[in-house]
Amino acid sequence: MYSRLIVAGPVIYAPCQACAKAALCLFYGRINPNRAFQIAVASTLFIIVGSYTGIFFSLLFACRPVSANWDPTQPDAVCVSRGAIYIATAVIGIVTDVMLISLPIPTIWKLQMPTKQKIGLTAMFGVGSV
Repeated sequence: MYSRLIVAGPVIYAPCQACAKAALCLFYGRINPNRAFQIAVASTLFIIVGSYTGIFFSLLFACRPVSANWDPTQPDAVCVSRGAIYIATAVIGIVTDVMLISLPIPTIWKLQMPTKQKIGLTAMFGVGSV
């Protein structure tokens, strides 16, 4: 039973991360109607959905047969390196986080407000990334 929970954790984690980041992308799409900004948001959303879909299926079908994911004693089971999948998940997570953090910054700097307020607002987005 414990082995099944270990397999289920990352498989559930990937779609949850994708949904949270996609929701943020959709929110950003409502901020600025500029065409270039909308293309950047759509590109980011495409990268997020595509990469996390790949992660989900690579975790789900990491072993052949699939039941070897939680029962490694099966004869003739072939599995890919889970460590490599986890590292790829971390790298994709960091890259998409940086993309999401940097996406609204050009819009902030085009606002008609004092430079100190722009710096403060940019810093608030930076603190939100932590």
